[in-house]
Amino acid sequence: MTGRNDRAEIFARLKAAQDGRLKAPHPGGMTPPKSAATKGKAMVTHFINKAIAQYATVTELDRFADVPGFMSDWLRGQNLPKEFVLAPILSGLDWAKETTITPRPGAATTADTVGVSLAYGAAAETGTVMMISGHHTPTTLNFVPDVEVIVLSKKDISAGMEGCWEKLRAYKTQNPMPRAVNFVTGPSRTADVEATMVLGAHGPRRLHIVLVDETSPWPKST
Repeated sequence: MTGRNDRAEIFARLKAAQDGRLKAPHPGGMTPPKSAATKGKAMVTHFINKAIAQYATVTELDRFADVPGFMSDWLRGQNLPKEFVLAPILSGLDWAKETTITPRPGAATTADTVGVSLAYGAAAETGTVMMISGHHTPTTLNFVPDVEVIVLSKKDISAGMEGCWEKLRAYKTQNPMPRAVNFVTGPSRTADVEATMVLGAHGPRRLHIVLVDETSPWPKST
């Protein structure tokens, strides 16, 4: 009986402590980014430098309309297959004008060497891109292909991780929450075995980020 009474007393104390705690709204940006480069071109430059430091490569384009031409040139220059899997949200671009490449909109399979998707946000502080799952951007694109190309609007770069979550909270005001949110910082890698860096441990071994000056083609409601 004593043990049961002691347990009840403990839970009563915990409940009293919880009830007495000040209920404050979520502050949003709880921890400001450490970097001073938090605005404008400096923030984009900081993102690029951090992404490159994490073994990613970066290209800057003026328009989303330039993406198909870039992919044609880049795949040829990297000696990669002309066939690749494409996030459906990017299928509205004029891919037909590039006759040397063959994009396939949809989810990635193990037969796909290259996958191209669209990021929803990014954190300049760490060079991280935020990917959300859905029929517009299947999650398999981030894990299955050996080479991942992520297209990102410069306007979607936030100073830190907190800004990414703010964007997601805004997204869910008109859309259901995505089933998965993945943060990608450079290609997949590990140094677990003898402290030797190995790329492609549990995902793409190469990551190329395409930064575009224009606003992303995300629909207001998905």
